[in-house]
Amino acid sequence: MEKSVKTLFIIGSGPGDPDFLTIKAYNTLKRSKVALFDNLVSQEILDLCPEDCKKVYVGKHPYGKYVPQEDINTLISYYCNRFSTVVRLKGGDPYIFGRGFEEWLHAKSLGITVEYIPGISSMQGAGSNSIPLTHRGVSEGVWALTGMKNNGEMAADLMLAAQSNSTVIIYMGMRKLTEIARTYVLYGKG
Repeated sequence: MEKSVKTLFIIGSGPGDPDFLTIKAYNTLKRSKVALFDNLVSQEILDLCPEDCKKVYVGKHPYGKYVPQEDINTLISYYCNRFSTVVRLKGGDPYIFGRGFEEWLHAKSLGITVEYIPGISSMQGAGSNSIPLTHRGVSEGVWALTGMKNNGEMAADLMLAAQSNSTVIIYMGMRKLTEIARTYVLYGKG
């Protein structure tokens, strides 16, 4: 066990390709002692961690098993009190529907130093498939919203977004797909 330094790095792993990592994320992973990682983190990115890095899965499978946020918070506390470089590795960007800031708040409340290292989100990755988020004469902006709030209801902003001339990116919307489609039909955009 190392001397306690209490540092947590909240890192976005982007869409899974190590070439899309920031240099800071890459360098931090290369010296990590513990990596708490999600379901969307690729094996290629996990392989960047040193051989002796303890890798702990704390992800969620769609419609299946998951590690509760309270347990993740407990693991953050446990490992940050024992190792110098603990990373919370999340798919995409941790601050875009990724609970990264909740984990930041938890760590800060315990006196743990936290560093956020952004990642490319899935919406930003759309460009790598020749899908621009904005295009003159087609899209005037971008809306990024959740398809379903934590209480199970559809996001109220979806009705506003459906009326706009912007690209709408909906995260976690599969369970509400029928209602989302109905909203677009209601506003003449079916």
